[in-house]
Amino acid sequence: MRSVTYLNTSDTPDTAPRTIGMSVNDGALDSPVASRTVSVVSINDAPSFADSLGGRIAYTEQASPVVLAAGVTVSDAELSALGTYAGASLTLARQDGASPDDRFSARVDGSLGPLTEGASLTYDGTVLGTVTRNSGGVLTLIFSGGSAAQVSGVLREIAYANTSDAPPAQVVLGWTFSDGNAGA
Repeated sequence: MRSVTYLNTSDTPDTAPRTIGMSVNDGALDSPVASRTVSVVSINDAPSFADSLGGRIAYTEQASPVVLAAGVTVSDAELSALGTYAGASLTLARQDGASPDDRFSARVDGSLGPLTEGASLTYDGTVLGTVTRNSGGVLTLIFSGGSAAQVSGVLREIAYANTSDAPPAQVVLGWTFSDGNAGA
């Protein structure tokens, strides 16, 4: 009984104390119920990026796609504690409005599968979710599983190209990562 633990995995910010009751049975009779009140601390830390987001990369007009952030990692305390990034999502688009000239793809010769809209999102042969959008200059990935390392691996292999014959001198791409927690 000393090793019984309690973990609140609810996405709601309810911090009301929980009362847990326990009893044992010897095969014929139940013991009296022993209760313990557990305080619940609501935590919903925002996911965070580390490394190389916000840096500049060079893309040459009509050239092969370039990897956007080869050293990026993402972390989220609650998802890491659960051991899965199921329910999380990533959206990439220009900060001043999406452009259909912006194209997102997987790094050539990498572990990330093709980023085909409506298809499974795969990394190193494992299905981690769905590519819900990759058109009009917007890429949206919805994760159905995966660890922080796998999700970070996906992010490190996203490449960019621009199909315009007269691309702008600079494009700022916004990365929006949601942990899927409805509580915040």
